[in-house]
This record gives sequence, C-alpha cells and structure tokens, in this order.
Amino acid sequence: MKTFDIFSGTAEGDAMWQCAVEGLAEAVSAMKNLANKNSGSYFVYDTENAKVLAAVVGPTLQPETPANRESNAA
Repeated sequence: MKTFDIFSGTAEGDAMWQCAVEGLAEAVSAMKNLANKNSGSYFVYDTENAKVLAAVVGPTLQPETPANRESNAA
C-alpha cells in the first residue's frame, strides 16, 4: 500500500511534517482528525508525484467577546 505524508501549514513554504499514513483514504481521515484537534491548515502530500492531494483548515479558536459569550450560554 502506498504511503502519504501529512503536513501542517501550507505547501507554499511553512509546511511542517506531521506523520506518514498508508493509504489515501486513511491519510485523508488522519489529516481531518488532526485538523479537528488543532487549528490551522493541513494537507496530504504524494511524494512520488510531488502533488498535494487533499487539504483542510482546522477550526480556529474565537476570542471571547460579549456577543459570543451570550450565544455560548444559551
């Protein structure tokens, strides 16, 4: 089975290797799990073909403001 690398950041220059996963579906799933746990951008990279195959942006933390404090209390 083919192995794919998962990076945080972007392919344009600030990428940081996170892990390698066997199988594209498994790599995409692992990338999404990382993005759900940590804010930021993630992508699956195919080193054999030098291509980004999938990318996601994880949730960002919102600073607490009076407006979202009220909506969180509801």
